[in-house]
Amino acid sequence: MEAGESYPIRLRANLSNGEVAERSSNITAVNSLSISADNSEEATLAGLDTTEVGYSTYNLEATVDNVDLHLKNSSEGTYIESGVDEIDGGVTLGDTNYQALNLSVNDTLYYIFTATSGELSQTAENFIVIIEEPEDDGGDNDEDD
Repeated sequence: MEAGESYPIRLRANLSNGEVAERSSNITAVNSLSISADNSEEATLAGLDTTEVGYSTYNLEATVDNVDLHLKNSSEGTYIESGVDEIDGGVTLGDTNYQALNLSVNDTLYYIFTATSGELSQTAENFIVIIEEPEDDGGDNDEDD
């Protein structure tokens, strides 16, 4: 099953009076873990310490036992553990060990959340592009000279 797709089902029951009852319905698969829509897609190196990455979970009955966060530098990099033990809805990158990735301007920091429930798990991945610091023109932009 793919998340977001609907699948038709037909329920059929043999009743005690010998009749057959039928009902059609659809089941829609949803992701149980998703990246927060307001996560930044860009940050400066200096801004990473205060950049928050978040997620949300959706489930009807199962309990999410644990959520882990892993980080890597570039799509070809190798994920490392974030160093954060308790993740409840998200984390500020300054609380992780992202510095071990030796990021620089134009690198891409990938992060992946993994939610576990018993033997089941689901992941959600996103990224942050490292951009240059905005230039400070040093002036007060007063055009009345």
